Amino acid sequence: MNNQLKTEFYELMTNFPSAHDLLTKLSKEGDLLLFGGAVRSFFENSFKILPRDFDIVVNTDIDIESYFRKYEFKKNRYGGFKVIIDSLEFDIWTMKNTWAFKENKVTLGEENLAQTVFLNLDSIVYNLNKDKLYDESYKMALSTKVLDVVLQDNPHPELNLLRALVFKKKYHMIFSYDLKKCFKEHLNDKEKFLSNLNSVQYSHYGREVLTTKEIREEISYL
Repeated sequence: MNNQLKTEFYELMTNFPSAHDLLTKLSKEGDLLLFGGAVRSFFENSFKILPRDFDIVVNTDIDIESYFRKYEFKKNRYGGFKVIIDSLEFDIWTMKNTWAFKENKVTLGEENLAQTVFLNLDSIVYNLNKDKLYDESYKMALSTKVLDVVLQDNPHPELNLLRALVFKKKYHMIFSYDLKKCFKEHLNDKEKFLSNLNSVQYSHYGREVLTTKEIREEISYL
């Protein structure tokens, strides 16, 4: 399946020539590490449904910004790049500028990239150059149907808590004790928290994924 992932990913990219060209050039600077939702998309539907975006880490020390200048892109305050090419959206970082590595939350290294995410369902990384998969926490999430915290420290706590609610519904999962604890830390002002989650879902997804009633009901169970 690993090799099939690589084959199908690049076959998909051949439908988007500019994106394929960019990825080919970046892969010559360092290994490309595809992670999170894009890898899940392959295992769930073999890219028949395009992921919302493609998260990629480039294992290189060079400054990669020059590669994006002929495309629509912006640099975020954490050192990553959001790049729009051929209607596809990519979030691209270098390894050392990945937030958890940069802030010394996790020891820098390819083998630790899967431990830099908030949720175990996102903890899946595939090295496109070496055909290597890191998926221990992801497989545990699937087998136990328990949504758990991998790394609590995160620059976007409310977004990740919203995503936890979305995943819980989509994959019919339950929350771990640690994840429930993360929610409870935000419940001193329940109405404000509810309002913030609603705002976050429109800014992130551009639409209503969960109704206000659904979010309120989930929070009330905590």
